[in-house]
Amino acid sequence: MIYECYNGDIAVSCYGRLKPDVVLMDIEIDGLDGLEATRKITGMDPQARVVIVTQHKSSAFQRAAQRAGAAGYVFKEDLETLPNVIQSLFI
Repeated sequence: MIYECYNGDIAVSCYGRLKPDVVLMDIEIDGLDGLEATRKITGMDPQARVVIVTQHKSSAFQRAAQRAGAAGYVFKEDLETLPNVIQSLFI
């Protein structure tokens, strides 16, 4: 199943109830931003697999995502790499 959450607060709440295999998280979302939502999700579940999908290519954002607990980071313009990134989370 696929669920879409329109803001970070709802994403955190839904993760707690649904425990999805993978979370695709944008950095720029309403409510909690994607990095803070990732931090909260991985704080609830250190095994959570959160992949940041963003337009931000800055290494500072990539480091912040890693510190927040993200398992992957994909640029929106390189979405063709997303299946490989997700697959690598299960190896």
